[in-house]
Amino acid sequence: MIAKYGYLLRFWFGPKLVVCVIDPKDVEAVISSPSCAAKPDSAYRLLETVLGKGMASLNGPEHRRHRKMILPLLHRDMLAQFQPLMHLSALELADSLADKAASGEVFDVSMLCGLAALNVTYRTILDVDQGLYEATREQRRLVVESTTRVSELLWYRVVRPWRHPDWLFRLDPNHAELEQVIGLYDRLITDVLDDKLDKMSEPRQQQSRRSLLDILLDSEGGRTLSRAEVFAELKTMVAGTFATSMDVMSMVLLVLSLLPDELARIHRELDDVLGDRPLETADLDHLCALERLIREALRYYPPFPVLGRTCEKDLRLPSGHTLPAGCYIALCPLATQWHPEYYPRPEKFDPDRFLAEAAAARPACSFLPFSAGIRGCIGERYTFMLLKTCLATVLRRYDVLPDPDGPKEVQRIKMTVSITFHPKNGCKLRLRQRQRPPAGG
Repeated sequence: MIAKYGYLLRFWFGPKLVVCVIDPKDVEAVISSPSCAAKPDSAYRLLETVLGKGMASLNGPEHRRHRKMILPLLHRDMLAQFQPLMHLSALELADSLADKAASGEVFDVSMLCGLAALNVTYRTILDVDQGLYEATREQRRLVVESTTRVSELLWYRVVRPWRHPDWLFRLDPNHAELEQVIGLYDRLITDVLDDKLDKMSEPRQQQSRRSLLDILLDSEGGRTLSRAEVFAELKTMVAGTFATSMDVMSMVLLVLSLLPDELARIHRELDDVLGDRPLETADLDHLCALERLIREALRYYPPFPVLGRTCEKDLRLPSGHTLPAGCYIALCPLATQWHPEYYPRPEKFDPDRFLAEAAAARPACSFLPFSAGIRGCIGERYTFMLLKTCLATVLRRYDVLPDPDGPKEVQRIKMTVSITFHPKNGCKLRLRQRQRPPAGG
């Protein structure tokens, strides 16, 4: 389609003109323009059922107020205190994989990666006590199991404008299933928030480490938020971090099962950087090969197929085209990140595309798996810390082997599109204990 129509496409979605912007220089003009900062209400209103009315869907002054309030919670020094908790969940994940490695069976790693990612959010964003952590274990399992299905159900509704009105969707056979899953997720967040708010009225001991929720509730801005606003932001943060991390972590492991040379390079790096000692926060900056591989996986398989914006007034693009006021803008990370001018032979999976010199030579918006600019994901640094911690911990212990009946090459992994972009047949692979597992984790 791009070969025929170029890097700016337009089509009608019901009565609304949609312009698909693909070229990185045009994308940068869009995401840096205040007139294109708003997200389409018609589509993102549907996502609020799962994400809540938090930063992902808010527009205008309310979005700016919430972003200004939460952004300081996610700076580098603040996040560093959470890496040991991430490592704890990563060790649990590695332990849970031991039986799979011993048997050599083929299994879908997505579920276990999702549980690890959700456990990380419970410990860092929410900081639940051990009693509540154990009491909600089954709820967390059910939420992770339903993640892919929720994405499919939301996409089913988003791409069918006649299903957008709530009263019509209630007649749809998928309505009851979606409501049931949303209720499960809401109860998970409600239980934690109620417990946290109850304890805020009690005398508290000085804590050496506090969760993001604690810091938010104690901040000047946080005290202005209503309970409904805090609830919505928690839904957004928890769903956004664990679901994305689950998909990316699983995909990286699937890719490594098909690329033994890349796996060997990662193993050498882990052995060189860590030796036999436990992983520490400072080590993450030195896991360069692992980070490049994660970035190439995000280029090849971005988590979100479409990022939506609304054009509030005419915008002239570097390509010479003008986006008309009132149109919807569709940013398509997959198309942008496969642009042959910036990624020669884009179908080749090559982590060295993200060597410093090569990355610096490309336009900033040639890589936007988490969006960028005014509406860029503020949790990107948190997500990379989680991914590198969990993947490093698992890969220190195990070789990753392909499913004998699965794809033989990265290019042959079949993907499916919903709200997220994920493998059609799951992330099936095998594990084998490394011959010389490290003593430190």
